[in-house]
Amino acid sequence: MTSYLDYNSTSPMHNLAKQEMLKAMDIVGNPSSSHKIGLKARMVVDNARYSLARLFDIRQEQVVFTSGGSESNNLILKGIVAKYKGKILTSPLEHPSVSEVVNGLSEMGFGVDTLKLKDDFSIDLNDLEEKLKTEEYSLVSLSFVNSETGIIQDVKAVADLCRKYKCLVHTDATQAWGKINVDFNDLKVNLMTLSPHKVGLAKGIGIILTDGKADLPALIHGGGQERGRRAGTENVQALSTLNVIKEVLQDLESQHQEIEQLRSFLETQVKELSSDVIIIGENSNRVVNTSYIITPQIDSQTQVINADMNDVCISAGSACSSGKVKSSEVIKALGFSDDLASCGIRVSLGSETTKNDIQKFLNAYKQLIQRKH
Repeated sequence: MTSYLDYNSTSPMHNLAKQEMLKAMDIVGNPSSSHKIGLKARMVVDNARYSLARLFDIRQEQVVFTSGGSESNNLILKGIVAKYKGKILTSPLEHPSVSEVVNGLSEMGFGVDTLKLKDDFSIDLNDLEEKLKTEEYSLVSLSFVNSETGIIQDVKAVADLCRKYKCLVHTDATQAWGKINVDFNDLKVNLMTLSPHKVGLAKGIGIILTDGKADLPALIHGGGQERGRRAGTENVQALSTLNVIKEVLQDLESQHQEIEQLRSFLETQVKELSSDVIIIGENSNRVVNTSYIITPQIDSQTQVINADMNDVCISAGSACSSGKVKSSEVIKALGFSDDLASCGIRVSLGSETTKNDIQKFLNAYKQLIQRKH
């Protein structure tokens, strides 16, 4: 049986979510149609929005549905630049759906700046404040949790500074949801990205939460769905899984301690097998399920393939790179050489991970280390 240790890419669908989706499979109507079958589909969309509004204690109109986290980030970044024209400030640790958009905007002539990091890989808040004091920014965009390393950023402190200097702030909380507390109202960000499939719901849907202060122009125009902010027929079947989001998140939270113990076992054993191994962010504030391991002189692709041949699924980093395995830009941004950045793997645990899965990975890893020596 294959051991799946790539939860940061996507999580297996929770049984409750499967049940909701199966019930919705027989709903054939378009939510924009005014007949009774269309209204039945509309009810699914409305219920999904209500479930999120209740979960985050916000109004239903503060919830925008998209096709996924990448579209949500694109809509926010491109929409804010189009509307407000000011510069964008971001970090060197962003997911490609932010970093590639920012690079594209820079090539088009829009102003883009990058925040400095401290020794523990957290955002340098002094640098942020200095930049906000001296330049006019329309948006600060920052991942709550880095998808490769699991390092957590102090988004609330960033939002406080942005509010002080009257700058909009967006956080991509895709990798935080289900792993740490994500409280939209407490963080006081203007915009937040969420991706349900990361927590065990359906693929093909994304979420933007907005406080209503940012005017968000549409990226996709057409039928005027989502109050004109995102055109296109809603993914009714996938959205139905949001009916059980509260129960799914409670289930995930109950497993955090066990998952952290499994990761601790994994990292302890890896360090015993290889004396020169580097665990990124080992002493930083991390989510409990993620371990980014660099093994010098064994490239990422070799490690991923070796694990796969031993029926263990891991990755070399972010999943949104069309299966490409290359040196990690995030790890290089943390100050590591290109050689070391090309020797890293991400092992991410989840709800169905067992000690046997970890042991299978360790057995495969041991084979590589023995070959190396």
